[in-house]
Amino acid sequence: MKDFSGKIVVSLCGNDRGRLFAVLSTEGEYVYYADGRTRKAENPKKKKLKHIKAVCESGLADIPNASNGAIRKAVRAAGSAANQPCSDK
Repeated sequence: MKDFSGKIVVSLCGNDRGRLFAVLSTEGEYVYYADGRTRKAENPKKKKLKHIKAVCESGLADIPNASNGAIRKAVRAAGSAANQPCSDK
């Protein structure tokens, strides 16, 4: 199985479909993720690997012990980078 720890992912299905999250850990075919705002690091969401898609690296130094503020900052940076127009034509 792939290790998604430390990556920013987008949810492909469920109530959180289309939202960005930072993966805190991977366990078998499941990941635990949080966004630091609605889903805190103290209570991460468990989701199957087939229901997420990796977007980019989060850049978080200490992933399992990351603060909610650091997670929010990483998710916001990934979201703004994803919304930038492509410079390659």
